[in-house]
Amino acid sequence: MFDATTGQTVIINTQKGTPTSPLRIVKEGVTYGIPLVDPGGYYASRIYVKTPSGTKALQMCPGP
Repeated sequence: MFDATTGQTVIINTQKGTPTSPLRIVKEGVTYGIPLVDPGGYYASRIYVKTPSGTKALQMCPGP
């Protein structure tokens, strides 16, 4: 995904298999979870979602 504030592409982490994250997507019949982290965390993106336990950020993939 593209972050217009930094001008960089951000890669969001996913969980394949049995996802534990409440945020999920389905692509070609496979369900992926998108891990949610605290907004101030090291791998936190600038994309926030509200959950019953508070505001969380989508987790970015760790770099190589």
